[in-house]
Amino acid sequence: MSVRKNCSACCVCRPNSLLNLINDLLDVAKIESHELVLELHALNIADIVSEVGSIMSVRAAEKNLMLNIKCAARTELNIMGDAVRLQQIITNLVSNAVKFTDEGFVNILVKAEALPGAGRQVVIDVVDSGIGMSHAQTERIFDKFIQADPSISRRFGGTGLGLAITKQLTELMGGTLAVSSREGLGSRFTVTLPVENAAHDDLPPEIEPIAAPRTDARGHILLAEDYEGNIIVAQAMLEEQGYDVIVARTGKAAVEAFRAGGFDLVLMDVQMPEMDGYEATRLIREGEASGPGGHIPIIGVTANALVGDREKCLAAGMDDYMSKPFNPAQLEHLIGKYMPALKA
Repeated sequence: MSVRKNCSACCVCRPNSLLNLINDLLDVAKIESHELVLELHALNIADIVSEVGSIMSVRAAEKNLMLNIKCAARTELNIMGDAVRLQQIITNLVSNAVKFTDEGFVNILVKAEALPGAGRQVVIDVVDSGIGMSHAQTERIFDKFIQADPSISRRFGGTGLGLAITKQLTELMGGTLAVSSREGLGSRFTVTLPVENAAHDDLPPEIEPIAAPRTDARGHILLAEDYEGNIIVAQAMLEEQGYDVIVARTGKAAVEAFRAGGFDLVLMDVQMPEMDGYEATRLIREGEASGPGGHIPIIGVTANALVGDREKCLAAGMDDYMSKPFNPAQLEHLIGKYMPALKA
């Protein structure tokens, strides 16, 4: 019988299991002795979730998992909080979800809700299609040092403290952590946190989606994509391969970014706000025809690989197309096919 084990998020970044255990024990000791003090600053939860997604996207891609992120409007997620500890909570839950999911998806869902009076709360759900747990296992999953059976423990590792720490940190913030799961059908972990609004002037500036390409990269790729989960996965894959990636979140922004120049290849989502990928490609090709630059490869990207998609992409002026979810081997193959000088 498959059993989910309580593991630590730190195992993602620190392979030394003894160091993991020491750090987790220190966290437990600080929390239980009331020595852990939260450092409250203005933050935006969407930024933290995006960073966690970037960290975990490579591992998810290695397992061919869809890592999806859906957040409430950015203005609803400006809060006062401890960014380090909040990231620890989310990272631990997403790390567990990826670790115990062999196929399917991991979803990170964030919403803001009004409470009676003037209060608000943020609800963070981490949902996976993994091995799941029985009711008896969910009853004990937040206990310290809860492990799976020996075979699962040997396969996945971990200290058995991660979810216990996550629950304690959540409660330290005045919130709750709950789990629902069924064996073989995945799990849902829900963090509910009462929050205090942060003044907009106190928040760090939002990162601009369009920036000038770097000059020290292996190649420069324009990623035209509006869905944050796909952006995180594709950007992590391409940057790991040594490419500079500039993101445009609308078709109009993609055309404007392309006209600024400096790109070796474009990955063009066919469905985007303001202007779809087909129209954006037509405008890019019209500009190429009347300009001094050469032909830049454009690869269409679609979530639905249907009969006729390839022909529609080619008719719009694209060189090829690929389907989502993004696959590292397919990306590398297409880069090598259309930019052979950059393959090595």
